[in-house]
Amino acid sequence: MVVEHNYVLSLDEIKAIRFRCPECRASTSFRLDESITFPTVCPGCGATLYDKTLDTGDGGLIHSLPRTIKDLLRLQERKKSFEVLLEIDAPRSQ
Repeated sequence: MVVEHNYVLSLDEIKAIRFRCPECRASTSFRLDESITFPTVCPGCGATLYDKTLDTGDGGLIHSLPRTIKDLLRLQERKKSFEVLLEIDAPRSQ
């Protein structure tokens, strides 16, 4: 028997965005009320994290994520007609 656990979060529950290096697993967190500048190199090991040449206008997808979340929250508050929820898998215990 397989038991699955999922969590559902609303956008207003997101307190920060964390970027984590795939090489050394060092991470940097930014609160949504802060100005977020995605690090191009890992503060831990110096590996390249982000290639600015992959940006697709308007600051790129990574840089627009905090703004998008804030915009959706503002729209959600004004309209009171919908709610955006994020579903994530629960951490697996070992």
